[in-house]
Amino acid sequence: MRYCHRPFASVDEMDATLIQNINARVGRGDLLYHLGDWSFRDAEKFRKRINCPNIHFIMGNHDKDRNVYERIFTTVRDLNKITIRRSDRKYELVLCHYAMRVWNKSHHGVWHLYGHSHNTLPDDPNSLSFDVGVDAVAQRAIGMSREDHLADWTDQLSPDDYRPISLDEVEALMETKAYKPVDHHGNR
Repeated sequence: MRYCHRPFASVDEMDATLIQNINARVGRGDLLYHLGDWSFRDAEKFRKRINCPNIHFIMGNHDKDRNVYERIFTTVRDLNKITIRRSDRKYELVLCHYAMRVWNKSHHGVWHLYGHSHNTLPDDPNSLSFDVGVDAVAQRAIGMSREDHLADWTDQLSPDDYRPISLDEVEALMETKAYKPVDHHGNR
């Protein structure tokens, strides 16, 4: 809360709001991918409060007991490459707690989503990658840029904006980007 200027009066209020925001947007039949740093406190307690039974978890730097996570989540990985098929489109994504400059098949249009950085890394308009952590989602909702991160924007941030991001929202953000290679692979 303190480092990211989250607009909550207490940790308990923040936790309750984050769980409420997940449950309001993620249905029982949905898949939820969580990109790490689940909880500093009782991971199982928080998991029980989320209605979605299908949570795929990526380990973060603050997630200490992998055995607990393997018991409470559908899958637990350090990095996950997923394919999502919709009637009109196939999406391929690499999910990791950490940001990467290149990833498997990045030069073929595979997207990369990450957390960890709390919207403090500059967005690269030439990379099919961005931060999907709750701080980044909330800050994007008010047009806050990375450069604004250290200022106190608490009075403009809404607790309702600290929420998961949908695949449709990811797609819309990716459509604003133009891939340009940064390594030896060249153009797609």
